[in-house]
This record gives sequence, structure tokens and C-alpha cells, in this order.
Amino acid sequence: MAGFLAALPDFRGAPLSSKARALVFDVVGWIVYIGVLFALVAMLPRAAFVPGSRIYVFAIGLLGIWRYGLRGIHLVRSLLFLHVTFPRHRRDGLGPHAPHSRHRSRANGANLP
Repeated sequence: MAGFLAALPDFRGAPLSSKARALVFDVVGWIVYIGVLFALVAMLPRAAFVPGSRIYVFAIGLLGIWRYGLRGIHLVRSLLFLHVTFPRHRRDGLGPHAPHSRHRSRANGANLP
């Protein structure tokens, strides 16, 4: 066993790049998320899987509230970005591709001289 462990490369000396670290965190996050979902489903009583039972209808209702609740959250976030954040960034000239008034075209509504 000691020979096998000695043959393995030493990863402690090589830190992960930012892209690799982000990928690892994303994958671990999804694994935890799916694990929590499986744990929640495992905690449901057997009657929750029988169509027509009261708890089945309740579970489907909770699933619908969760699904459309997330859509509502994304709608609010997108509207805030569209009407608040993006105009502020555009006005302040933030970001690597911030448009300047002389580079705007008539297609996006800018008034050119």
C-alpha cells in the first residue's frame, strides 16, 4: 500500500486555477443540491406517491409554488437589471465594452451629430 501511495502525484503543491476552482465549486454545489433534494424526497411518506391522496396534491402544489416562485424571482431580477443596473452602468461607462457616445449607432437610439 505504501508503494501505491508513493506513486500518486502530490496535488498539495499545485493550487487550482480560478477556472478549475470555480468548476469544482459548481460541481460540488450541484451534488449537494441534488443530495438535499433526494433527502427531502426520501423523507416524504409513502402516501405522497399515490395520486389522488391529500399529501400527493399538497406535494405537487409545493412543487408548483417552488417552480413558479423561482420564475417570479428571475423576472424581478431581470427587470431590475434592465431598468436599473444596466442603464446605470451604461451612463457611468463601466465595464470593458462600455459604449461611448461617438461609437453608438442610430440602431440603438443614440442621437449622432
